[in-house]
Amino acid sequence: MIRPGPPVAALALLMQLHSPAPAADMGPASAGTIAPVAATASGSEASSPDMVIDGSGLREDPARPGVFAHVANRWADGGCMWTSKGEPLGKEGLCWIRIDLGRVCQVAGLHIWNYNEGGGWQGRSVKAFDLLASQDDATWTGAGAFPLRCASGKDDEPGESVSLAKPVAARFLKIVPTAHYGRDNLCGLAEIRVRVADPKPGDRVLAPRPPFKPRYARTTYAPRALGKPWPGGENVAWPADAGVIDVTKPPYGAKGDGRADDTDAINRALAEHNDRGAIVWLPNGIYRIRDTLKWGKGEKYTALIGQSESGTVIRLDDSAAGFDNPRKPRHVIWTGGDPAQRFGNEIAHLTIDTGAGNPGCAGVAFVANNQGAIHHVTIVSGDGQGLQGLHLGAAGENGPLLVRDVTVVGFDYGVAAGSPINGHTLEGLTLRDQNLAGIRNHTQHLSLRKLNSRNECPAVELKGGVTALLDARLEGTGAAKALPAIRGSGTWYLRNVSATGYARALEGREGLAIAEASSREAVTLWDDPKTALRLPIQELPPVPWESPETWASPLAYGGRADDQEDDSAAIQRAIDSGATTVYLPRGLWRIGKPVVLRGKVRRLVGCRGFIETLDGHPRAEPLLRVADGDGPIQIERINGPWHGTKVLAADTKRPVVVRHCGNVSMDFAGGGDVFLDDVVNNPGANFTFKGGRVWARQFNPEPEGVHVRNDGAALWILGIKTESKGTLIETVNGGATELIGGIAYTSGGSGGAPMFVVTDSRFSATLGEVCWDDRYYRVIVRETRNGETREFKADDPRWGRSLALFATHGSRR
Repeated sequence: MIRPGPPVAALALLMQLHSPAPAADMGPASAGTIAPVAATASGSEASSPDMVIDGSGLREDPARPGVFAHVANRWADGGCMWTSKGEPLGKEGLCWIRIDLGRVCQVAGLHIWNYNEGGGWQGRSVKAFDLLASQDDATWTGAGAFPLRCASGKDDEPGESVSLAKPVAARFLKIVPTAHYGRDNLCGLAEIRVRVADPKPGDRVLAPRPPFKPRYARTTYAPRALGKPWPGGENVAWPADAGVIDVTKPPYGAKGDGRADDTDAINRALAEHNDRGAIVWLPNGIYRIRDTLKWGKGEKYTALIGQSESGTVIRLDDSAAGFDNPRKPRHVIWTGGDPAQRFGNEIAHLTIDTGAGNPGCAGVAFVANNQGAIHHVTIVSGDGQGLQGLHLGAAGENGPLLVRDVTVVGFDYGVAAGSPINGHTLEGLTLRDQNLAGIRNHTQHLSLRKLNSRNECPAVELKGGVTALLDARLEGTGAAKALPAIRGSGTWYLRNVSATGYARALEGREGLAIAEASSREAVTLWDDPKTALRLPIQELPPVPWESPETWASPLAYGGRADDQEDDSAAIQRAIDSGATTVYLPRGLWRIGKPVVLRGKVRRLVGCRGFIETLDGHPRAEPLLRVADGDGPIQIERINGPWHGTKVLAADTKRPVVVRHCGNVSMDFAGGGDVFLDDVVNNPGANFTFKGGRVWARQFNPEPEGVHVRNDGAALWILGIKTESKGTLIETVNGGATELIGGIAYTSGGSGGAPMFVVTDSRFSATLGEVCWDDRYYRVIVRETRNGETREFKADDPRWGRSLALFATHGSRR
């Protein structure tokens, strides 16, 4: 796992780059000290060279307007310090960072904030460097050799000025570290500004942020009866014996009337049912809070679910104490922090209002690992102020997770993601009225589909990372007519993106529509089209949420959770009862022989409970088997065992939907349609698909060996995350696999296997790899076509630890 940094607290970017007229020198942020327009580096580890030029991690000194200090948290603003990739230091110039000033300037010096990560990691600071200058990026001359002090590792790091003996005419500067303070083999910098003797009005400088401008009227909510169905809304209600925690019942007693303070009641429920697979339920109502709602100790296996997205409202007080300072941000909901053990967290079917007059507020710090989702949620700032609506960068190890059908209104950023692991999948995201950008991705692996944005600022801002974006509608308003809808750098793949009201859809590219584009030319091993497979995409089939009075439970047939008895007969009787929804109340259910999902049952609801073999040991038979029945069968909110027993097998053409399930592995051999939504396998057991069609969103296969075997199926994946040794996906017998975004987290090495194997089949992928040592995948794709084998290897310069697009349009079924 990634080494966790210091505790992560999102720091607002309290400045923006703009073009003021020249002014008197005031220190690092004066008009004579400009920001480069671009940066590249010899290598970057869990960072991006853009981080040294974009103002991330800087905050303004309130006593000295226009002067900025750097924070000690490397993950602030989604990542705010560049680190090398371990290239040797020295005058040979193997390690370097290059900046582009955008024009030829008379360079007089630099202001440098050295690598400032706290906890001793500031030892990565550069100790000495050579400075090279160029006007054309081809011919370089020496501009001096300079020492730097080690950064303080504190939040008030002022940086230091470096002066040249005489001004040098240059557009490009290259900093070549020759020594560092030696924490490990990496060196880095936090931020760079360049002093010039000839400032121009168009130069980019750090400046105080302009005053806040309201963009919409204050949101208000009509009174509502507690727990009554909301007109036109879903009605997510539960049986009384399901083990679901109703916060309005004793001993919690939340009122939900919009007047009483419900903070303590909800937090008590979260604290007392922590880490236990609990659903904490909020019936329709208005829940007034004064402080952060926090997950209990352990920060996992907890779900906060409302009765309906429109009917259940959590509302922070206006001008709430402690939410006034953007330098010390506070969240309305916080689901946990590092390390990456925040399994099974969920927020769903509610609205979160962060109130008015709370500029230091962020909406939801959602952290989940392996399996977890925030869905059918609206996050709104009462007056438009606040840092992030949905903060996915609140931990250095966040994801994989799913964001589905979420609306964010207001805030500086609608969604902010940071840190390179472990990937986020977003589908059905609506953003409007943000102040700085709709969505900001700093180094994370994002897989997005169905993004709708209406903003006066850029819809998407990228800084490093791997981003795949499909089916996006980006509407610009007002000043957006001079801006691109998507801007920044990194590895990206775009498809079916349209913009209106912007100058262009993508920075540096003319036009408002993008049929298909990638940041680098697609890689192919044959003379194939350099396009993705474009497999047909199907949405999840609707399975109605029925009134809980009609549900059936094994409790009615003698089953009991949390004992040592075999519950399989009781569960089977509930399934065969004729009920279309069957539920397993919260707890551990032991299954001695496979339970068959057949007949009329359409939904198996686990209530966040667990299923296990009778003796707790692996066995050859699966726990659940899908047979023919009436319409699709949906299995949800179940956690399987922590060993290699297959959880689910299907040899039927009946459509199968698996959602929000942890520790589940599967064999599908019936040729029917399969939908996987927010799923991770149990250790030692993989996924196999023989024929049929599969749509997987937020898919996390982690077993050793072949993680996923596609044997003649059509497999479409939006967002993948993997760990453990072995081939990630093997596609054979005329199968087709389309992988749209994700991360190969090679934390345990590759085991010498190729990352992907394709044999007489079709395959396309956008993907990044993160590996902290030298055990990365040496072969990315091994393809065999008609008996001839070719390989795409890691030493190919087209790789670079990420694929904008790989495609092979080989054998068809």
